[in-house]
Amino acid sequence: MVIDFFNSFQLTGSCLLHAALSRLRHLTLTGTANSDDILSRILHACSNELMELHLAGTRLSDQCLPCIVALKKLKYISVPREDAYGFGKRAALEIVQRCPTL
Repeated sequence: MVIDFFNSFQLTGSCLLHAALSRLRHLTLTGTANSDDILSRILHACSNELMELHLAGTRLSDQCLPCIVALKKLKYISVPREDAYGFGKRAALEIVQRCPTL
């Protein structure tokens, strides 16, 4: 299953919480207004199958790092650029170091 909300600026991701996400393999949230809490809940629901995650252009902090590194099959991730929200080079390096499938 693939979900793509590229540049849906008003999207918070809460609509995904009602979907059956266990088979989700590709998720694009680039340019959305997702929060750390909602992203963490989405990632927890699809942690066994998600292989590709696009987060560039989002306003996330490093609070969602534990859920990202817990993705068992993650092979590709695009992350937000370093900004005031706290997600940046350090968070990206931590993901690379802690995700053996990347």
